[in-house]
Amino acid sequence: MPSKIHVPYAIRNETQKSQVQCFESSHFYRDPNRPVHKIWTNVECSKYYLCLEGEVFHFKCSEGLNFDVIRQICDFKQNVENCHITAETPIPKPLLDKATCTELDHWGCADGTCLPNEYFCDGSLDCPDESDEGWCDVNNDPNAAGPCDLRYCRLPDCFCSKDGTHIPGFLDVRSVPQMILLTFDGPVNFENWELFSQTLFKGNRRNPNNCPIKATFFVPHSYTNYQYVQKLWNNGHEIAVQSVTQRSPEIWWSKNATIEDWFDEMVGQANILNRFASVRMEEIRGMRVPFLRVGWNRQFLMMKEFGFVYDSSMVAPFSNPPLWPYTLDYKMPHTCTGMQQNCPSRSYSGLWELVINQLEYGEYTCSMIDNCPVYLNGDDIYRMLTHNFKRHYLSNRAPFGLYFHALWFKKTEYLNAFLKFLDDLKKFPDVYFVTNQQAIQWMRHPIASNQLHQIESWNYQGQICQECFQLRESKDKDVLENNIVEINEDNKIKTTKEKDNKETAGENKNNAGEEKRLRKSTRATRFKAKVNNANTNGSGEKTGSTGASTKISCKGRNRRSLFKRTPFKTPLAQATTHSVESVFHKGSYLQIGDIVSLVDGENNVYYAQIRGLLVDSYSEKSAFLTWLIPTQESPEPRDGFDAATYLIGPDEELSRKLSCLEFVMHAPSNYYLDRTTPFPLPDDMEFDSKPGGYIWTTLPEVHRNKSTEIC
Repeated sequence: MPSKIHVPYAIRNETQKSQVQCFESSHFYRDPNRPVHKIWTNVECSKYYLCLEGEVFHFKCSEGLNFDVIRQICDFKQNVENCHITAETPIPKPLLDKATCTELDHWGCADGTCLPNEYFCDGSLDCPDESDEGWCDVNNDPNAAGPCDLRYCRLPDCFCSKDGTHIPGFLDVRSVPQMILLTFDGPVNFENWELFSQTLFKGNRRNPNNCPIKATFFVPHSYTNYQYVQKLWNNGHEIAVQSVTQRSPEIWWSKNATIEDWFDEMVGQANILNRFASVRMEEIRGMRVPFLRVGWNRQFLMMKEFGFVYDSSMVAPFSNPPLWPYTLDYKMPHTCTGMQQNCPSRSYSGLWELVINQLEYGEYTCSMIDNCPVYLNGDDIYRMLTHNFKRHYLSNRAPFGLYFHALWFKKTEYLNAFLKFLDDLKKFPDVYFVTNQQAIQWMRHPIASNQLHQIESWNYQGQICQECFQLRESKDKDVLENNIVEINEDNKIKTTKEKDNKETAGENKNNAGEEKRLRKSTRATRFKAKVNNANTNGSGEKTGSTGASTKISCKGRNRRSLFKRTPFKTPLAQATTHSVESVFHKGSYLQIGDIVSLVDGENNVYYAQIRGLLVDSYSEKSAFLTWLIPTQESPEPRDGFDAATYLIGPDEELSRKLSCLEFVMHAPSNYYLDRTTPFPLPDDMEFDSKPGGYIWTTLPEVHRNKSTEIC
């Protein structure tokens, strides 16, 4: 039974105890006794219930949304087509080996149908009653991976432990380097490039081996500037995958995505990174699922087939000491955490899971720093980071993961607290900021802190620090120059020997020279000979029409110079714009029709509705607004926004940047129509031609001339 319910897009303050019949299934459902004639109304379709310990609680989706009982989420009305379904139909449990199957390698479905045992929980429906795919979690999969067996699990290809807290290689904890894993989720563009290039990774913060600190970037396709991605990769940071679309709803990744969908999203993004950011395909080794929604066996089957090395999407329950990363050869050493999560149940040999250890702050725990309590100030953030670092450093020194979205650093006090924390860690001689792949390389071959120079990617032989890379380049250049000098000297010695041999042979020098010249003739020398014969006199001087002689170059014209053209500058790129239906801004999606607020120079609050969205080629986002005018019934703008008490106002002709706007609520784009009509449509009056869900302010049947409208 879940102890905490996540209700997306729902009005939680309307949650209350209800008299509706209880369905003990830990899933949301509809009222089974709702009136038949109201089943398809938006009022009834937006309601849903949950029974916990015999008590039924009532929920309602936000304005303009209906509840999808199959996907268990609130979604836009046009996306919900199951208002007539009361609850999910429970899938029967298969009989498995209890069925009377004649063949030993066959198991039984719930209806007794016998199928090969590998058909059960393989991701495709085979039983007539679908029971082969209905009970496939970690605890019920008949083909699930077994518990850790240290007799067969050996590094570098396999690592596991009973509780996930053991140190690789059984090293003494005092000799283990404390690895800090900085990861960033989300697009890389002009909004966060200054943070990455000028603030966090400008080269002034270094590891004990004098190489700059590094991070891992999980990059989606939406709103990403791949020029910046290429610069991050060139500077030694790791680039990993976070899907092409980042599509919603969140549960789609866990429940609905097929293997083909996973290939399209993850392998597709890997190819995009290779094509547009020039990141070598063999160096794209990791991935993280959007919203941390693990995709069951289908996700990891895709990873195994494509060649991904690790996933970093699973959130482990809070643990002291924290968990080390592990391979998926055996059953994962922790429970599958999260509402309706779908963790893998099978064995995937050699595939690493960089588990997300939760942060602790008082009585709260959070997976990503963005999810920690919003009321924390800069001092609280600093204390939280320091406390959790000590939990790792003073226990088993499992890699300390810090998981961010760049928007979190927009709050100055948070950024200053994090920079102060980074400066504190410079005092430790065994603390290293590394990428996820570098952490896995250490775990494959664990060695003590004083021997880290033996790991190729941690020293000058790898490509971690730019200074060391340049040093290696200079050494290679010196070796190349020495080789060229040796080759030139060998040629001189060889030429001298040939000349002596020719003199002793008594051959005619002129004939030999002519033969040699003809034998080594090329297109360029033949062309030069023709020019010399036609335009030069006997002394090798060029003769013009006036008879004056001038010196000419003895170098022949090669093919490149014959076809060379005068270079020209490319024109400056123009910031072309295009309209979109929705954009991702400040951690959420904005779409046409949403209500936003603005604050002027005197701190007065105004409300408006988005009627259009623009994005230019540099990912600059802006919106066209329609102002909303309050009435006498409207609350004070500072106290909140009541959609039913505002009137539609004038339209703005110029767009405003989204950075000036604050999201208030979602609303249909045609919510504010003609407010002057005397015929409002209540919620309980529903027509096929005019679906409800909120009070309509005009009727399609009413047509009035503009001259009769009241302004």
